[in-house]
Amino acid sequence: MTIDERIKLSVPIQTEEQLDFEVEKFINDIQAAWENTPEMKRRLKGNYYPNKILELISEKRKARKKMAPDWSAARKKLS
Repeated sequence: MTIDERIKLSVPIQTEEQLDFEVEKFINDIQAAWENTPEMKRRLKGNYYPNKILELISEKRKARKKMAPDWSAARKKLS
């Protein structure tokens, strides 16, 4: 039975005791649903690479910046 099926919105409330009973029932239903809901694992967003890979990418970008003005083969190395 889902929480939507358990909660009835058309319950006539005429006395304070009925109100207390319905409020208590509502709270218990919500708590039961909360406890029975499976925990969702967080998914990490983004790409996480080892530091060595990040260093290699950085060196590649630096080499490309040096080579970009004239695209000569002599500038393909970082030195």
